[in-house]
Amino acid sequence: MGKELVIIHYHLRPGGVRRVIELGVAKLLSKLNCDSVTLVAGEYPPDNWLEIFKSKINGRNLRLFIRPSFCYLSEQNCSGDDLHELISKDVGELFRCLKGEDAVLWFHNPAVGRNVILTDRIFRKSAETGIPLVAHHHDWWFENRWQRLDEMFQCGFDSLEKIAAVFFNTSPNIKHCAINYFDYSILNKYFKNNSAWLPNPIESGFSASRSDIESAKNWLKEVLNDSSPVWIMPCRVLRRKNIAEALLIKEWINPSSWLVTTAGASSSGETSYAEAIQTFAKEKQIKFRLGIIPNNHHNAPDVYSLIAASEVVLLTSLQEGFGLTYIEAAIMKVPLIARMLPNLEGDFEKFGLRFPYKYRDILIHPDLFSWKDEAERQRKIFESWLEKLPCQFREWVKLPEIARDSGPPSPTPFSKLTLQGQLEVLAHEPSYSFEKCVALNPFIAKLKKKLHTGRLKAVELSQSTLELLSLENYAENFIRLLKTVHQTLTDESISVQIQNEFIRKKLASEFIYPQLIEQPVEQ
Repeated sequence: MGKELVIIHYHLRPGGVRRVIELGVAKLLSKLNCDSVTLVAGEYPPDNWLEIFKSKINGRNLRLFIRPSFCYLSEQNCSGDDLHELISKDVGELFRCLKGEDAVLWFHNPAVGRNVILTDRIFRKSAETGIPLVAHHHDWWFENRWQRLDEMFQCGFDSLEKIAAVFFNTSPNIKHCAINYFDYSILNKYFKNNSAWLPNPIESGFSASRSDIESAKNWLKEVLNDSSPVWIMPCRVLRRKNIAEALLIKEWINPSSWLVTTAGASSSGETSYAEAIQTFAKEKQIKFRLGIIPNNHHNAPDVYSLIAASEVVLLTSLQEGFGLTYIEAAIMKVPLIARMLPNLEGDFEKFGLRFPYKYRDILIHPDLFSWKDEAERQRKIFESWLEKLPCQFREWVKLPEIARDSGPPSPTPFSKLTLQGQLEVLAHEPSYSFEKCVALNPFIAKLKKKLHTGRLKAVELSQSTLELLSLENYAENFIRLLKTVHQTLTDESISVQIQNEFIRKKLASEFIYPQLIEQPVEQ
């Protein structure tokens, strides 16, 4: 009898987690010698994606274990003791359905903090039964998600020590892996061989056919009612995607093109953000469309074909666990303009990737927004945030210059403005704001010239990069992690030490943005 792969996530909505599941499942099933797979989530996946998933598992037995209690805590219909009891009951039922020692749990984003009760119960049950569990950490609750802290306190996890004990469970059968080397280096310091660096894999053998690309171009023309070039952001609408910055770059370099995201907002906390940007773009008659692929679509092209049909892939994120789309743009040989993040550059260096059109920040001339109003907004945001931050962490935070009001108006990174400040900049005519900022950002002028002379080029992928990020290598590292024998950690303070080290690094100024701390950040 073969093994059972049990894939756990709060939901199966469009996004990076679902993409990783979709990419990795076939090779993992083969390497683990699985004859069955169980999808565990808080809601049923879209029908069209489920069909894609079934094609990946190649006829193996598929079971869906869907319980609403496994969704985000903010989406629950009950709370308090009733919710604890319901989640405990549902987790108990899940484990009774498993193949016991022949099961392998693949739990995605357990430490994002969206359902601490679920993470606690699954980790405890895994430790109790000895069923191996890979805790696949994509994101963290303390990474610009401090609103999760109150939520967790209200659920009875009312100290940082209790929270650390949940997310950094030291049971030997629970394996912790990170998708970027920055995070892995901290896990490895404490968990040693019970941790792994598991960067997201790529489907290197895939390429869109000419007919698929042509069909995608025709589909885009029909949907947009326009034949202008498309600049694509392959993502859901999330505040951390920093979409206003993508609009600014697009308007500066090629205002006649469309900027589109592949998916819309799928979390209630992001709806107001999506509506604000969409309304602004409509008023200013900017070519912009959120969620180009509708939910439960049947006739829309796949994301790869849409990327290949686009003029540029544009990534302006403030925060990412891993840059899968950076690499997918390279696979499809489409020029990529990308903001580089400090926790990802080390990975890209190890992959041997060179991005010709990367940038760290876009500096904005202070004449383009009200420095006084923005400073006041940011002071209020950061003061409110610091009040909620646990006392022992406040000294680790260095406020932005504009919030400290430490000097006269000066060039400021666009990413460090509030959404209101960003929209003030975008309200100016693109030609005017471009001229005010071009001396501060000479790479923009070079990009504009390259685009209009047809000399933008794609990222080149070497054979060594393809091998490192191959599904084969991914699955082998996953299996190697499962096979490690690790002595139980007896020092009860280790979980707190790990969490504190993460928090200290994630509170560094390069990871803090007013947009992310003033509003909920969804996943």
